[in-house]
This record gives sequence, C-alpha cells and structure tokens, in this order.
Amino acid sequence: MERFLAGQVRRAQQHGDIPAGHDPQLAAAGLLALTNGLAASVLGGQRDGDAARAVLIYYLDRIFTSRPVNESPFEK
Repeated sequence: MERFLAGQVRRAQQHGDIPAGHDPQLAAAGLLALTNGLAASVLGGQRDGDAARAVLIYYLDRIFTSRPVNESPFEK
C-alpha cells in the first residue's frame, strides 16, 4: 500500500498538484500512519468519524497545492 501511495504522490507531483519538494515515500508513510492512528482513535472512542475526517482533510490540504487550506477543519 505504501508503494502504491508513493506512486500516486509522484503522479500528483508530475501534474503539479503536489510540490516537487515533498518526498513521496515519506508522504505515503505519513498518510498510512495517520489513517491507521485515526482508525484506532475512532474505534477507541477518542473521536468520531467526522472528527477523523477533518484531521485527514487538514493533512491532505497541506500536501495538495490545488486544495484550499482551511483555517480549521473542526469548525462547522
């Protein structure tokens, strides 16, 4: 999965959606670690699915340059 995600990051870099300065392997590893941790926190009752989604969007907004960066994904 990590190799696949790193490939997707490289493809997004080629299309100009992710800055070339991001390391694809590190971005993929970080994304996998984040999603695994969020899944555990939902299962453990630390946060609900909406809060986990907000954290994931916050992370993705900082990787993808074409996505608007929100001040806080927790505000509705």
